[in-house]
Amino acid sequence: MESAEVISLKYPLVFVVGIAHSGSTLLGKLLDMHSQVLCVGELLRIRDAIEKAYPCSCGKKLEDCDYWHRHIEWIKNEAGLNFKHFTQGLYAKLCALSGKNVAVDLSKTRVLRMMDGFFVNRMKRFRDAGFILLLRDPKGISASAMRRTDKSLDRFLNRYLKWMNRFQKLVDNEGDRVLILKYEDLCNTPDQEIMRLCQFIGITFEPGMMAPSDKEHHFVHSSTSNYMKNLNTLKVDNRWQHELRNDDIAKIDFIINKVKLLRQAYAGS
Repeated sequence: MESAEVISLKYPLVFVVGIAHSGSTLLGKLLDMHSQVLCVGELLRIRDAIEKAYPCSCGKKLEDCDYWHRHIEWIKNEAGLNFKHFTQGLYAKLCALSGKNVAVDLSKTRVLRMMDGFFVNRMKRFRDAGFILLLRDPKGISASAMRRTDKSLDRFLNRYLKWMNRFQKLVDNEGDRVLILKYEDLCNTPDQEIMRLCQFIGITFEPGMMAPSDKEHHFVHSSTSNYMKNLNTLKVDNRWQHELRNDDIAKIDFIINKVKLLRQAYAGS
């Protein structure tokens, strides 16, 4: 892939926030195809990944991964692998060592947990960071979550509502530092949405970004789902249409109407 010039870079660090099962791994792979972008997966969960032996997305243990084995020790020395001690400088160093200009972290809810006094102190700790809020139809997220847990839908929706209210606060307080992206739009009009993301970050669009399976990625704490694995044709996962009952859908629609950003994105869907 030819190197592209970075024009008017706005955000050298981008955090993807949202709920699990929203398509963040897919988004990360698309961005990671850019010649100047380093997507690290869920780096804020690197300690969990090492302790629980979660593999890198390449399939190897992090300690044995061709990429991460070179970086774990110095990250441990600088931050103790403790996400609360991570700084913008740590991401900048990782980019410099990798020959990239932009770091993308997919840690979602952990991003907000990292920043104690988030809305007061963010400008000091991560003054140049941008945020991509990745949304997915709550019916799809709920069905995906139910496939992977024995917890009730009601319990999941209570947690989901808590986090969506926190993301609404992020949108309200951070304004144009937050770009809202719908998983369904990413799958249905990927070129358009990736161009919009590039404009938000301040990098030039590269056609190679649309072939996320054309290289090996090295994501910490990556999704292990096999859905559409190794495919470059994007398709919305609508399995929820055959898995959710009518009363499940009614409960989810009730949650949608309780949060402004969900109403705007999914009311009546």
